[in-house]
Amino acid sequence: MPSEEISQEKLSKIRGIAFQWAADHGGSGLRGVRVVATTRDSAIRSLGGPGVSSTMDPTYFVTFEGAFSWRTRDGIWAAVLIDQKSMLAGPYTIRPPGELPDFRMEDLGAVYSLDG
Repeated sequence: MPSEEISQEKLSKIRGIAFQWAADHGGSGLRGVRVVATTRDSAIRSLGGPGVSSTMDPTYFVTFEGAFSWRTRDGIWAAVLIDQKSMLAGPYTIRPPGELPDFRMEDLGAVYSLDG
């Protein structure tokens, strides 16, 4: 799926959903919050490598740096997928130091900052 331009209105909605998700998952000291429009499959492969796959559903892939603490998982980096049709937050990951994914978000499309 080619990268999609994200309007300012849509970025504002994504930001609200993303920051609410972060608050619900113990997020603090957030920085480096970025989003790219891609497919769920591309986002999942970026996180898990070529051996994993998912659907081709359009998604907003949001990543964060900061401190997260959710149930038994603490971390310094997180990502959440927001479905483009429903605008609901879905699959996510919280990663501790030493378990950060190694990918370039720019390889997925145009990247937008959601920082304040």
